[in-house]
Amino acid sequence: MAKLDNFTGLTKIQEDLLKKYYCFGSLGLLNLNVVNDAFTFHTRVAQRSEQGTRASAWLQYKNDLFLLKAKKRNDKFSHYKLELTPTKVINNLKAIFECKLAAEGKNDASVALEYTHDKFKEKFTYLTHQNAVRLQLTAGKPEVGFGLDAKVKIENLQVENITPAFWWFKDGARLVLKHVGNDFKSFGSFEASFFQAINGDTNFGSKVVTNWNSKATTIEVGGDYKYDANTLVKGKINSVGNIGMALTKTLSDKLRVSVATEYKAQSLLAHSNDGYKFGLRFDFTH
Repeated sequence: MAKLDNFTGLTKIQEDLLKKYYCFGSLGLLNLNVVNDAFTFHTRVAQRSEQGTRASAWLQYKNDLFLLKAKKRNDKFSHYKLELTPTKVINNLKAIFECKLAAEGKNDASVALEYTHDKFKEKFTYLTHQNAVRLQLTAGKPEVGFGLDAKVKIENLQVENITPAFWWFKDGARLVLKHVGNDFKSFGSFEASFFQAINGDTNFGSKVVTNWNSKATTIEVGGDYKYDANTLVKGKINSVGNIGMALTKTLSDKLRVSVATEYKAQSLLAHSNDGYKFGLRFDFTH
């Protein structure tokens, strides 16, 4: 039986289709992943033309009761996370403690409780730096239902960043409608994301965002095709005129290579290199 998604997972498949493996934001990107039964070590190095070299590493330990994860970046950002899953005491309940430390002194800690039921999933998070509570909720069936993501300032009980959502999933098709707003007094942006599994090798997806105030609309469509067991080809285009392509090749069970490029449609017509981007990514797993 299909499981009910949490709020973040409603559009994950659509977002992965339009974003994953499009590594042209980095001139070069290297991921190294080492996994055994309980421990996971991951390091990532990216060379970007605008930001220079960005490196990060994280170590994770997981067992039946808890998950502990620590992450560090070369810009002095740190992220620590503890997840407790007391299934023997309360089934389907998870407690999450997180702490983020930044070089600029913008530190933030949060405490969250997450509960899963056959008919609903909910997550309450207290954000210490903002003194606010965030609620993420999905309710219904795996095929159809309603979701809500909202944040409330405790000091004045002001509701902000409220996002209701509706979804419909059937026969490989996924449609999610969202309204992203700041409060109850004004309209924000309307989002519609769609995914369709055409067959076992081909997928199609799209995302449309319309701002109610400016009436500006952006559209992005894309798809992927599994050429063979080890080769994935992806392509996308948006209403701004950016065309992206990516090729991912699994060379062995420990190495995957991705090549991606982005071009502006106007530059192609003018035979110009303006706006051209290229990226190369290596994923090692041991």
